[in-house]
Amino acid sequence: MNRMLKEKIFHELQLSLLELEKSVLLARQSLTTQKDLPSWVFARLDQYMKIIDKQKTLANQIVEATSFETICSIANKINVLSGLIADDSVELINSILKPGENKFERKNYISC
Repeated sequence: MNRMLKEKIFHELQLSLLELEKSVLLARQSLTTQKDLPSWVFARLDQYMKIIDKQKTLANQIVEATSFETICSIANKINVLSGLIADDSVELINSILKPGENKFERKNYISC
């Protein structure tokens, strides 16, 4: 596998993960100003950060990868985890905006 290509993929993934992490941190900062939010909302954001840490660990494995198939597999895992956060965050936002319809907190937390 071409070293420059691996480094480019790694670099792009790192930038994406930093952007995702920044978004979660900004959401937390914004939500801390809201009154009467249940603690499970912040627990959910903590879960997102754990997933991002897992994604960073996976991204680091790209540098060690010796085949294109391995790199694709790792990138796919990272993308799936990002999709999990995206889908779950929509439910989180809806549960905050419509607290009377909130069945969200009874769901199991997402984790890796």
